[in-house]
Amino acid sequence: MPKLLQINPVLRMNTSTGRIMQEIGDVAMSAGWESFVAYSKGRDGMRESTSKTVPVGNRFSVAVHGLGTRLFDRHGLASNGATKAFIKKIEEIDPDIIHIHNIHGYFLNYQILFDYLSRAGKPVIWTIHDCWLYTGHCYYYTSAGCDRWKTGCGHCPQKRQFPASLVFDRSAQNFKDKAKAFCSMPKDIMTIVPVSEWMRDEMSESFLKDYRFRVIHNGIDTSIFMPQESDMTIREKYGAGSEVTKIKSTKENVEVDEWDSIQNGVTFD
Repeated sequence: MPKLLQINPVLRMNTSTGRIMQEIGDVAMSAGWESFVAYSKGRDGMRESTSKTVPVGNRFSVAVHGLGTRLFDRHGLASNGATKAFIKKIEEIDPDIIHIHNIHGYFLNYQILFDYLSRAGKPVIWTIHDCWLYTGHCYYYTSAGCDRWKTGCGHCPQKRQFPASLVFDRSAQNFKDKAKAFCSMPKDIMTIVPVSEWMRDEMSESFLKDYRFRVIHNGIDTSIFMPQESDMTIREKYGAGSEVTKIKSTKENVEVDEWDSIQNGVTFD
């Protein structure tokens, strides 16, 4: 029976990536695969899943990782022991495919992990849910109007945003460290899966531009999200009127004063 191992910091079904990981596991098992899901025990505790769970680290390792992040801007460069123990578990499972979602989340050391993955010869699929992997610090840069990730980062305007550093700005060195670690993967065994065309286009200007890309959008429940009433009927039902603008923005990309206005009935395109 083929084996699938997925990696993500959270497993909870009330989180977007946790739910996606669990549902992919269910689909894999329905197709005859054995499914394993690795996640941060320090963040999520002991969780149940239809897939076999692989808890990584503990609260102490998460706390130490958080301290290194807050003081030294070294997110993804702690959790050495937790990562080495996880690698031993990978070797025990011997998966046919390793599917990464997020590795930022205070639970893995990406240098140690990718040093192993680059030599293991296992096919790796990396679904890209945000921009952290190819920047020196932030996980979204559009709200800051920043394009320093194209040239190496440094003097990060979002140093105090997730994963927040309160003291040092290590974004330029982080950029170099990520490029070295992630680009150590042989190009014939790693496929990058952005969840949107926009992210694929952005990544075509990143240090990962030479890898194989395949856009796969996040799925939706078509029994809920499907054509039903007309647009005007819905507007009338909720008293929205005919001149209300549809909101396209996400919270990360909307300024605080805009959200105050939205709550008062004003919307933004």
